[in-house]
Amino acid sequence: MTNNRWSSTLQSIPVGVDVPTEVRVDSGCYRAAAGQAVEQSSDGTPSGITVYASVEKTSHYRTAADLGALPDPAPPGSDAVPTDHLRHLLRTKVGRAK
Repeated sequence: MTNNRWSSTLQSIPVGVDVPTEVRVDSGCYRAAAGQAVEQSSDGTPSGITVYASVEKTSHYRTAADLGALPDPAPPGSDAVPTDHLRHLLRTKVGRAK
């Protein structure tokens, strides 16, 4: 899916159908507004869905150290843009495992 279609596809899931708790998209498909629309309901409360979107180029090759006990980075500051939050999430232990 390209651009924001992944966001509208998730929003079209009928009531009563299991909704995913994680969404993974490529950087070419990610838009901050679409990510926010998926992670928050229209009233601003969390939807329970976490978006994992690659926001920088990295090698497909991973070493054991890449997956291991690296410390989680400090969270981004209050002036951070949505891609800064995604970059931080993907550099945490949980994000590296995705």
